[in-house]
Amino acid sequence: MIYRAFLTILFSFNSYSFNTENLDQKIKEGIKRFQLSPLKPLKNDSPQLYQLGKKLFSDPLLSMQKNISCLDCHNPSTASSDALPLGFGEGSFSRGNQRFQGQARVMKRNAPALFNLGNSSLKSAFWDGRIIRNEVKKTYITPDPNFERNVGRYQRLNKEIKSIIGVQALFPIISNDEMRGTKHDHLSNIEVWDKVVKRIKLNPKYKGLIKSSFSISTLANSLAYFQKIAFQTPDTRWDYYLQGKSNSLSLQEKRGALIFIEKGRCANCHNGALLSNHAFQNIAAPQVLNLDSHFKDDLGRFEAFNDKRFIYSFRTMPLRNIALSAPYTHSGAFLNLKQLIEHYNNIPISLERYSTSVLNKKYQNHFNKSFYYQRNGNQLRISRLSPPVRSPLSLSITEKKDLECFLVKSLTQIKLLSTKLAQRSCRPNHSF
Repeated sequence: MIYRAFLTILFSFNSYSFNTENLDQKIKEGIKRFQLSPLKPLKNDSPQLYQLGKKLFSDPLLSMQKNISCLDCHNPSTASSDALPLGFGEGSFSRGNQRFQGQARVMKRNAPALFNLGNSSLKSAFWDGRIIRNEVKKTYITPDPNFERNVGRYQRLNKEIKSIIGVQALFPIISNDEMRGTKHDHLSNIEVWDKVVKRIKLNPKYKGLIKSSFSISTLANSLAYFQKIAFQTPDTRWDYYLQGKSNSLSLQEKRGALIFIEKGRCANCHNGALLSNHAFQNIAAPQVLNLDSHFKDDLGRFEAFNDKRFIYSFRTMPLRNIALSAPYTHSGAFLNLKQLIEHYNNIPISLERYSTSVLNKKYQNHFNKSFYYQRNGNQLRISRLSPPVRSPLSLSITEKKDLECFLVKSLTQIKLLSTKLAQRSCRPNHSF
């Protein structure tokens, strides 16, 4: 009698999780609702432009002191980022694939991964979306107001730069904290770009790759094209599942996918082909600072557009290859997906319990000074939480485990999915 009762409870509890057909049907409904679609691979139709962009991407000639390249902060071996909570630019140095602060200032935000930034659905750039396209005026809105004013040589830039990511590629070059440095602060942005272009033209290693017409626009477009082709991620288990191959995901991954769509509320913001609505949300991420930081808080998109609706709001980051691009959030607060899921599960408790002790232990050799947690503003962060995360998710230990498994095993490119990574995130006895 007791044995039969146990079997009844076992097979009636959350029964759809044991029924693959039921799971597939529920996931299918979510796919339609949130317009979840596979990512189409992009062909390299301009091999020479790609090679030029690749060469420029790794060339320190793009920095005014000739001491840092795009590759230093966005290395493919560290998932097109730098694997650090907060970045540092000019004055820092690398040993192998690891970055160290050196004489650099600690930057304001985490260096985001570059996956799929060349996708046509992308309408803005940077954590705060401070670069966007004004389709009416056919100009770009950027931190340099001359783009939108469309004056002088900016008319040509607005006309010739083909994409948001192309414009974005120019701004690290003129950032004091990234590639410009303070020694050249007296130069205008155009003057800095001109100097870089002149260097490239005079350098013999670019012979055969560039023409005499090489310009700021060519620089921007080639960097954009390389990133567009090199960092696309169309080959995940999730893509195959969306193409109708239902056996591409394990039972645990499917349970995680359904949590992603339903109880976890992830798909409310992480939808479409890139798993991002490209909007700006306040998820009340802990504000991590370094004792070398030259600011005390980060108000997100509000700082770029002075719109109170966007206080503490940051871009909804795409989730493809998310397992490879830690630390997470604009301030690099969370070291792994387990911590990030716990934050979403109950944000007020997460903010109350958060500590930078693990960050300091892990990165003590990379930074000159320690990290600390700026709690001021947490009450405002919580009061302005985006609707999907205003109430706790109340995920069980098993549900959190299944969600992590989906994020890791289903959304990582198959060629980059290490066996150890998948096994660590998809074993049933993992505890939170």
